[in-house]
Amino acid sequence: MIQILQHHDCEGPAYLATMMAARELDWKVLRADRGEIPKDLNGLDALVILGGPQSVNRTDLFPWMRREIEIVRLAIDAGLPVLGICLGAQVVATACGMQVVNCDHKEIGWFPVRRLASGSEGWFADVPEEFTCFHWHGERMIPHEDMPSLAATDVTPCQACSPLPGVLALQFHLEVTEEAIRAMAAAFHKEMADELIGLDSLLWELPEQLANSQRLADNVIGRWFERVMARDAFGEAE
Repeated sequence: MIQILQHHDCEGPAYLATMMAARELDWKVLRADRGEIPKDLNGLDALVILGGPQSVNRTDLFPWMRREIEIVRLAIDAGLPVLGICLGAQVVATACGMQVVNCDHKEIGWFPVRRLASGSEGWFADVPEEFTCFHWHGERMIPHEDMPSLAATDVTPCQACSPLPGVLALQFHLEVTEEAIRAMAAAFHKEMADELIGLDSLLWELPEQLANSQRLADNVIGRWFERVMARDAFGEAE
């Protein structure tokens, strides 16, 4: 069973649900922001941590996040496949001892990402050196020697990292659909207004943008699902 930790109504599995259905994988969504966090690893074969407006640096405001970080740490230590997206990537980073800090300014919308030399093999081996995907974040991970950045933008030097072979942290959103983007824009409209961002910029050439994004998801996140399926087949991680 893949357990998915969700933090806001508007940031659900989206395209991940399509990918899991195609692979006939069992999955369940838990609302971490409502305290629905696994007590232990029993029945947990893999873990996905989604995005949200919270911050790993404000556990005083979100005390349940301490338990979330701890269960992610336990899952990683147990060798389970773990995927973190946006806030989820920062939860993974925190669980692995990395720092999360404020960006110089927020990245909201479609922006190009550069694959770095450290990302030329493994998760990003078959993607272009530059690709465009959807972003919505105001904080970023700080990589270090043992956990280098795999991809970057001008604003965010660490857009992806992989602390261990089955662990993938993606700052950008490859899981988005049109419905998801519109839901985020509706939920976080004040943030968009503060950043002088219009809905049109998020929906710019959307069919083409989403087609490219989902091809990237099939490639990058598809590799992660392969690890989940291998674990199901053989009873252990590769």
